[in-house]
Amino acid sequence: MISDWKTRLTEQLEPVLMQPDPRPQLSIHHDLPYAVFHYPPDQEFPLRQELALLRTRLEHAGKRITTLSLAECLTAALEAEEMTA
Repeated sequence: MISDWKTRLTEQLEPVLMQPDPRPQLSIHHDLPYAVFHYPPDQEFPLRQELALLRTRLEHAGKRITTLSLAECLTAALEAEEMTA
């Protein structure tokens, strides 16, 4: 049985990302070049595996992919504000 997040990733989000300009379907603001994907926390490792495969498929289709770590962004922001322990 395929999980709900995997169906959403491969059958809904991937076709949008494959479009020449996916921004109109990614955001109601029509200009944000990224997607936020919600998933159950206990599925993080299977999701990471599937994202690696998705990245490969998108790169083979000529897309440029950038991965951002929200943990790294948060750490940098806290350090910039001198809020680390």
